[in-house]
Amino acid sequence: MNTQQLLKNTEDKIERLSDEAKTAGHSVLMAGLGVFAEADEQGRSLFRDLVLKGREVQSEQKDFLEDTFGDSRQRVRRVAEWASGTLRESVDGIHQRSTEFLQRLGVPTYEDVRTLNQRVSELNEKVEALASR
Repeated sequence: MNTQQLLKNTEDKIERLSDEAKTAGHSVLMAGLGVFAEADEQGRSLFRDLVLKGREVQSEQKDFLEDTFGDSRQRVRRVAEWASGTLRESVDGIHQRSTEFLQRLGVPTYEDVRTLNQRVSELNEKVEALASR
């Protein structure tokens, strides 16, 4: 094989590898966008579910409070004190259950998406560097 053929074969291999790297980089980018879209969709669905659940709890709590404390102002003050004491616990519980629910669904965290975006950016830089050769 002469030098010209060897040079041509090498250039062809480099071009083929460059094309494969571009394709792989594009696939990784599309997967990252897919993850983001799925997380957005799951988040909206979760939000709707939580709103429905919140309405159920509100209705149950309202009935409980009316039965337990009646209508007097003094009792309303006691309810307000009780609610303020348990509000933080409720918020923490909702946050914990939402986080666990999202984890069970396999929805990536903000940190996961940020890391993936960083990796995609790095891969794109490498692909562009290969393509410019």
